[in-house]
Amino acid sequence: MEGERVKSLITRMMVFQLTLILLIGLALLLFFDAKLAFAGLVGGLIWLLPNYHMACGLLNLQRGLEPEDRLRKIYLKSAFKIIYSLALFLIAIIFFRVNFSVVVTVYLTLALVSGLAFRYSENAAIREN
Repeated sequence: MEGERVKSLITRMMVFQLTLILLIGLALLLFFDAKLAFAGLVGGLIWLLPNYHMACGLLNLQRGLEPEDRLRKIYLKSAFKIIYSLALFLIAIIFFRVNFSVVVTVYLTLALVSGLAFRYSENAAIREN
């Protein structure tokens, strides 16, 4: 039951953030051009993909783990998330040649907004129960 509630929360957060990424991309397309819109989408995906991967990995942690082992796995998953994010930034810069300032701005915007999304999603999940 608890696992389903957490999966639902993760799904809501990811859908909310994906919607925000698409809205930012659309706004950049309407007000600027397709290159900046693409850079915005890339920045959003650089935020979303590592976070989704980490959330799913944390969701799959075994309940029977000792606290030290659980903490070790959380740290490893966090380190992997950082490496994953850096790799995506490098790929975007080297292969896609996107506007780096737009990529970083969208990435940081989503980082700020994700806290609000978490709070909203958590409160909505609590109200459902």
